[in-house]
Amino acid sequence: MLDVASGTGASAVFLAESFGWEVVGTDYSAELVGQARRRAREAGLGHLVRFELGDSESSPFPDGAFEAPICQCYFCTFPDKHTAAREFARVLRS
Repeated sequence: MLDVASGTGASAVFLAESFGWEVVGTDYSAELVGQARRRAREAGLGHLVRFELGDSESSPFPDGAFEAPICQCYFCTFPDKHTAAREFARVLRS
């Protein structure tokens, strides 16, 4: 699962905790990535959740890397929604 604009990691940690899913969260803010990493570590979920710096319009991941993306609350703030949506589709598995 890819969590785009993961913020402090609440959604990613919830998904890992509730369903045992592996989640990669990305955020544009180094400060938020740090907070998210702490949240996952404190929840004991470092084996399921990781967070990286990332730009929603230029994903560092290869084509087909994820089964599903989520983007809770932030899509409306992206400057180029078309490019971000294209990136979501690109990293999805068929």
